[in-house]
Amino acid sequence: MVGIIGPNGSGKTTMLKCINRVLKPRLGTVLLEGKNLKELSRKEIALEVGVVPQNNEIRFPFSVMDVVMMGRSPALQTFQRESKEDMEIVERAMRMTDVLRLADREIDQVSGGERQRVIIARALAQRPKVLLLDEPTLHLDVNHRLEVLDLVQDLAKSEGLTVIMVSHDLDLAARYCDRVIMLSEGSIRAAGKVEKVLTSENLEAVFKIRAYVKYDEEIGAHRVNIISVCNNGKDL
Repeated sequence: MVGIIGPNGSGKTTMLKCINRVLKPRLGTVLLEGKNLKELSRKEIALEVGVVPQNNEIRFPFSVMDVVMMGRSPALQTFQRESKEDMEIVERAMRMTDVLRLADREIDQVSGGERQRVIIARALAQRPKVLLLDEPTLHLDVNHRLEVLDLVQDLAKSEGLTVIMVSHDLDLAARYCDRVIMLSEGSIRAAGKVEKVLTSENLEAVFKIRAYVKYDEEIGAHRVNIISVCNNGKDL
């Protein structure tokens, strides 16, 4: 898992949109398995890249099964109906995310944590190689945040997915990500392993906090320990 972190306005979501070719980068090239994204069709990209957006509002009372089945759309021709194989792919995605039991429930009748699992299942139904998540835990309670990221981490390992996640939560990024990209004012300040990027110097310069990262033996992951907020070089 790769985390993209940075203050508001630093370019996190913009970077994610460039990776998914929603936006075109002004400079540079985005490569997907050696192929220039600019040369791929939207359908070709959708078959390779699954997206869990920040806003997962669904305006109509679709069933959970219908929502997940939408993930098969890139693989279908115009007016083509879903096949038995499509149904098997969808059911597998729902089993992996533990939402098959909700198949007949309307999407607006499930909890926030369940809804996020449904959206992840929809992305998995595309059978992507890359999964992009934009603030996947933004509106969730603490327990649901951990449940969703535990799920994503397990999927990355079991399915061989490359996961790229935008997060405003430094502690969750440190805990779940193998590598981190730190943005500041539209540029990459640092990129690499958690302990190399989330240094006290970088955290103070970019986030204006006095903090340090430490490996927590109990959870088997890194944690960000915040000491205080800085204001013009002074602690508050």
